[in-house]
Amino acid sequence: APLVTPDQLPLVTSSRWIVDKHGHRVKWSCVNWAGADQKDGVPGGLQHNDAGAIAHLIAQWGFNCVRIPWSVWLARTNPVVSDNALLAANPALIGRKALSILDDVVSVCTREHLMVILDNHMSDGEWCCSEQDSNGLWHNKRWSEAAWVESHIEIATRYRNEQYVVAVELRNELRGTSFNGSLVQPTWGSGDRITDWRAAALRASAAILQARPFGLLIVVDGLAYSTNLRDVAHSPIELAVPNRLVYSAHDY
Repeated sequence: APLVTPDQLPLVTSSRWIVDKHGHRVKWSCVNWAGADQKDGVPGGLQHNDAGAIAHLIAQWGFNCVRIPWSVWLARTNPVVSDNALLAANPALIGRKALSILDDVVSVCTREHLMVILDNHMSDGEWCCSEQDSNGLWHNKRWSEAAWVESHIEIATRYRNEQYVVAVELRNELRGTSFNGSLVQPTWGSGDRITDWRAAALRASAAILQARPFGLLIVVDGLAYSTNLRDVAHSPIELAVPNRLVYSAHDY
């Protein structure tokens, strides 16, 4: 898909389409640059190649956007990355904190005119995904809903001046999870404070759009590993700011 130019941004939605500010359709053709969501908090590949070179390759291969997963743990703790081997090809990043390294990765992507989607993949900094990882909801015993929302606000406002950071994904692949010793399933519109994903998405999106009202789309995943959006038909998401909603369905 073609790269978007600065004069096309910000993006909005119109009916079922993502469009640029002139009303022309924009199709995301993305790669997933994983790693910041995992236990070291470092986007993958930085031990092998310069971050800017990786971003350049992504654009050269015909992609126009990058989805960058992150965890609540990363946003709330922002640890110094202690394993220098993970940054071997990027010596300027050695000794820095995880969010500073994320800043650099976002920056090199935007420099290549790659749109960036910042995806809250996990609560804990761990590999995703299973029903045994205690990360199937948007909260767990270690990280509350409040911490999740605060993390989103931190990420959204951190990149408010990065024009090419075009979207945040509220949570990746809602699924069954162990909660207080029992397996629970996320729900859509049930009214249950623990499991109602639709209600949580509305609360989080309202806080994010209040903190950053311009230039950001809100991506909402479905249930069952993002394969189920059937309840949207009778209980859709209505954001506080119109023309910003993108539903995400995963196809395996």
